[in-house]
Amino acid sequence: MEEILSKIFNGINLVEELKFNLSAQESPESLSSSLGSISTLFRDANERLGILLERKNAFVPNQPEPKPVQVSGLDQMMMQIEPGLKQDHRVRERVIRLRLGPDDSGPGCAFSTPRPRRRVNLGHSK
Repeated sequence: MEEILSKIFNGINLVEELKFNLSAQESPESLSSSLGSISTLFRDANERLGILLERKNAFVPNQPEPKPVQVSGLDQMMMQIEPGLKQDHRVRERVIRLRLGPDDSGPGCAFSTPRPRRRVNLGHSK
């Protein structure tokens, strides 16, 4: 971790140095070289942080698998079209779960609502 922090501080120092030495007379080649050095330092630091995080996550004890959420066919299709909807669906599911009480079995089926009865003609005509 110290090596990563050292790269970050070196990048910051290069940025500060560029800031103080920046002038309109600076050649494009010189600016490009300075920016390239800065970019390389920060990119290296970021890659090393990524490797460090991968190692850290590899040593995390077995975490329980998240429970799969029931998703309707329409929701699946929409999530393929618009990936941001997947997050919206997860938020919506959490809200629904928070609203349901411990004794509530969940939302009812669409067919559970009573339908109006038809009048049956029993053969009586006027």
